[in-house]
Amino acid sequence: MKRRLLYSGLLLTLLSMAGCGGGGGGSSDGGSPAPSVASYTVGGSVSGLAGTGLVLQNNGADNLSVSASGSFTFAGALANASPYNV
Repeated sequence: MKRRLLYSGLLLTLLSMAGCGGGGGGSSDGGSPAPSVASYTVGGSVSGLAGTGLVLQNNGADNLSVSASGSFTFAGALANASPYNV
């Protein structure tokens, strides 16, 4: 019975360790580099603009002055699946 418990415990430990994957992020000790995360810019178009002083913001920052109708793109890029609010 003790031997059976010992084998069960060993098997459980090995299964737990196998689930860890062992692939961690990049490291300074020569390990593989961390995978890059895709990023995207936010943009759109303005039409029918009359007057001056239009400033768009993305997520309350990244101010972009727009002086004429047409397309625009914010300078800052966002990581994939990040929320945005213009």
